[in-house]
Amino acid sequence: MSPAGAGADRSVQRQVLVVEGMFCASCAAAVEAVLARQPGVRAASAHFAADAVAIEWDPAHTTLERLRGAVARLGYATRTLDEPADSATQVRLRLAERLAVAVFSGMWSMFAVVGLYFGSPDAAMRELLAVGSGVFAMPALLWSGWPFYVAGWRTLRARAPGLDSLILLGVAFAVLLSLSSLLAGRSQVYFDTALMLVTFQLIARLVDRRLRSDAARRVRGLLDTGQHQARRIVEGAEEQVPVSAVQRGDRLRIAAGDTLAVDGTVADGMLWVDRSRLTGESDAVDLGVGARLWAGDQAVGGAAQMTADAVVGKRRIDALASHVRRVLTEKPAWQRKVDALARHLLPCAAGAAALGAVLALLAGATPFDAAARALSVFVIGCPCALSLAVPLVASRAAAHAAHRGALLRDTELLQHFRRPDVIFLDKTGTLTQGRPAVVGIHPAPGIEQAELLRWAATASAGSAHPLARALASLHALDAVAQPGRAVDIPGAGLTWTADGEEVRIGRRAWLVAGGVAVPDDAGRHTTSHVARNGRWIGTFEFADPLREHAVASIEALRTLGCELAILSGDRDAVVAGVAGALRLPCASELTPEDKLRRIEEERARGRYVALCGDGINDGPALAAADLGIAVGEASAAAQSAADITLLDGDVKDLPRLFRLLARSSRVIRQNLFFAVAYNAAAVPLAVAGLVHPLVAAVAMSLSSVTVLLNTARLRP
Repeated sequence: MSPAGAGADRSVQRQVLVVEGMFCASCAAAVEAVLARQPGVRAASAHFAADAVAIEWDPAHTTLERLRGAVARLGYATRTLDEPADSATQVRLRLAERLAVAVFSGMWSMFAVVGLYFGSPDAAMRELLAVGSGVFAMPALLWSGWPFYVAGWRTLRARAPGLDSLILLGVAFAVLLSLSSLLAGRSQVYFDTALMLVTFQLIARLVDRRLRSDAARRVRGLLDTGQHQARRIVEGAEEQVPVSAVQRGDRLRIAAGDTLAVDGTVADGMLWVDRSRLTGESDAVDLGVGARLWAGDQAVGGAAQMTADAVVGKRRIDALASHVRRVLTEKPAWQRKVDALARHLLPCAAGAAALGAVLALLAGATPFDAAARALSVFVIGCPCALSLAVPLVASRAAAHAAHRGALLRDTELLQHFRRPDVIFLDKTGTLTQGRPAVVGIHPAPGIEQAELLRWAATASAGSAHPLARALASLHALDAVAQPGRAVDIPGAGLTWTADGEEVRIGRRAWLVAGGVAVPDDAGRHTTSHVARNGRWIGTFEFADPLREHAVASIEALRTLGCELAILSGDRDAVVAGVAGALRLPCASELTPEDKLRRIEEERARGRYVALCGDGINDGPALAAADLGIAVGEASAAAQSAADITLLDGDVKDLPRLFRLLARSSRVIRQNLFFAVAYNAAAVPLAVAGLVHPLVAAVAMSLSSVTVLLNTARLRP
């Protein structure tokens, strides 16, 4: 993008709208097409499985209200994410009511059809049964199918036909053909075909609603803490306030049984906290003063006061829910290809219907019989199953993963996922707690320890690296903090500059390469050296204990049958200690380029490579791996490069997540195979005149139901 374009983008507004009533990719395509034609719209991406459309527009040319009106004219209701919605149960009840009328009406209509096909040869009786079939079918066709007709007509007018348009045209074709037959004194009618179209589409949409409401419930579960009141402490007195009234810096009282509604830190007391909402891990953790608290945490024991630092709308849980919504509304490239294929199949079905009619006429059929064959081809050629095959699986997989504490960056990985041949694991933050503590302070000769602490803590204050955070916590920064510019050097350290001062903190080799004389550090602990204005002023030693479940995590990964190894930038002695405890091969003192090279070498051998990491230095390797996994509170660089983020930072649940992804990939392939095989087999049979219109209607609807039921097998 040009600089001018980048500047213009600052005025673009973005909004995600919930769109009620989309059923397949054709419906979403109609919404996209109408929005794309509105003045000022930069981009529109609709995803029927998420019931949502993401819009970007220039407010100088249009408004959100106008855009919502354009979608409403298609027959779809819209709302913003914070507007109340009808419950999924109410939506299903309305569909069930229409289905009940269709089934009851259809039962009597089918009695007449059975009598017509197998009853008396008397012409008068056959005509009476044909009329009765239409009379009994009309309540269902008029009331049960009405929403389809409204949406179908509006999408046709908008030149963006979808599945509703096909239902409208199919029902109209069947009814008009039947009426013309009756007016001509014939008893051959197709009211049952129209009725089957409506009835089975209602069944398909009921199943679809159930699947999507389950995924939506899991996404809503990320956001809804269920806690609407907070106990705020003001000048020693306690008051009940709505959660929305809590401000950053407020002191809140937390007791056993409370679910936290804002983020913050423990200011006083102790808490026993269940974090399963965020991490999927049911084991409670013991938290003391200074420990991090997240909205969604449930206090199961103890009592404490917390200081709020992220309120509603700014919480970690808000960001997670927003991330899942983005994944559900964005379309990966392979899904766009499937959608495009489905959109092209609809006009192809119309062309095939015309071909079937021509062939029938050439074979000596009457115009009425040729029209009946065209009806069969048009109905059976609907690409509904194909357009349902992928999006529902992808949305369910993303929702199930989020419920288990894993966020997918996008659903693109479902296309190529398979069990990894090798999993590389970073050490710090992945296998260890990632919160190293300073266990040794060694000032250079002539340097006071307080001076070393002051410079190290000040320079480290702005870095997210675990070692830097440990250094920053050593000193009362609010008394000595100075403005300055800190730059993280992946795999090496950091540089801080201010008012002519330069402080470097990091690996010995990096400082030595910069001309700083640093003594040898061949000890058992991780070390960071500090240099001020080119002179070494001291060394810090750190110890980073293994995660509580590290051994169990490695044993769980071994059940996958893939190769495991540690890749770390830390020193040989430190990495060897962790590798020995976990019985893993290792490679140490690796630069980001070394890790990247190792990943590329394995991939060049045809192996499917996964990497688990959390640091800035892991970013390039995470992006290069077939499957990048960021763990815990990974750096922004790591999370942006990774395919998956594990919220609790524990890799022990990876086998279960891999099984979910493998099942999802398998179900997508099964759905696509069935959908393509159905169209490839059914359309030629209908063109050849071997499929009755009633059978065509049932087959088309059952193909959609089959895809939906196959998708329903996907469990977390």
